[in-house]
Amino acid sequence: MRRMMGQRFFSAPQLAEEVGIETHQAEIVAETLTREGFVQPWFAPQCPNCEGIWAAFIGEDDIPRDVHCPFCGEATPDDLVEFYLVYERLKELPD
Repeated sequence: MRRMMGQRFFSAPQLAEEVGIETHQAEIVAETLTREGFVQPWFAPQCPNCEGIWAAFIGEDDIPRDVHCPFCGEATPDDLVEFYLVYERLKELPD
């Protein structure tokens, strides 16, 4: 996923792997970072046609019935799209 999302976004499993903790611990860390304003959670759809992943929706209510892929231009019903919870880095952690 890093290849698609770049360094600005990360998932809890990526964080867990990077710092050597369990995924459920990384989810707790990400929730704390969200509360403190260091990251913004996003729902990132993965296009079933081209497999592109992009951060697109802040809440589940923002997800339209048809998800339009910015990479291949295809529209797919939301129930056929896989979504990942990713976090956007808003600011650096203090040392």
